[in-house]
Amino acid sequence: MQRASQSAPPPRWMGEVVPCDGREVAEKEHTGFVGTHGHNGPGRDDGRFDDLPSVNVVVPDDASELDPDVRAYYRERRLARARALVAKVFLTRRWRRFGLSGPILVAVLVFVGLVGSMLAILGPHQVHRTPRTLPLAQQTSPPVGELGGLLPATELLVGGLQKNSRELRPGVLALIPPACECVPLLDDLFRQVKEYGYPMYLVGSEAMRTEIERTARDVGNGTAAPVVDPSGTLTATYAARGITVLLVHADGILGAVFRELAPGVRLEPELAPLSSPGHTSLAPNGSSPESGG
Repeated sequence: MQRASQSAPPPRWMGEVVPCDGREVAEKEHTGFVGTHGHNGPGRDDGRFDDLPSVNVVVPDDASELDPDVRAYYRERRLARARALVAKVFLTRRWRRFGLSGPILVAVLVFVGLVGSMLAILGPHQVHRTPRTLPLAQQTSPPVGELGGLLPATELLVGGLQKNSRELRPGVLALIPPACECVPLLDDLFRQVKEYGYPMYLVGSEAMRTEIERTARDVGNGTAAPVVDPSGTLTATYAARGITVLLVHADGILGAVFRELAPGVRLEPELAPLSSPGHTSLAPNGSSPESGG
């Protein structure tokens, strides 16, 4: 047998040799399949992904070129965690159901609280007009020291300063007995007096100076004035018993005396006219409300 000098053609099962342009070689190196020129590569020529847009993926030669993308990715993750924490703390997810923005609602509540606090501190308060002092009444009847007459002229120490008793007009003088545990009662009286803007004076003897000053600090948040009557003239003139209250008109006339003042007594009807002259506020016979007389 004579050996053939030329090599036999390749078998048919090896398929046809199809020239390629280099793209198929790269594709085969990447996926292991060739899906062009009619070859049936997996997922390529069955038509399932024909409607998807083409994706241009660039793989850099140096991995450090991806550092900006990595930083952006971690930044987005941090923002996402922060938003989740805010949503958990402020329950913003619950508010979204009602069409409310959590941060905006919190900001509005904080703003309203600040505005309310500022208005409470700096806003207009109910300011009582300081009662005007009228000229001292010139009358001889009723006599000095009696109801409807002038307050006795005696020297007092008002907050440590020397003043005449007739300068305390219009006003309310509370004559306090020694060892008086009467701060709640005096505090209630103080609130009634302040409704009309009158000053309130707590009067005691020289021996009660310390007690009067201590009581004045506890009455009306410390705004009641402590008064020392060194001679005891007011206590003796008006026969003070218990807490005795003297209501003095703007012209120095004594409008009313309340002895042994009891808790809960309302003096508004007698307090209202103190800013007017006393000699025109009294009845013709000089009568006026008096308690314990």
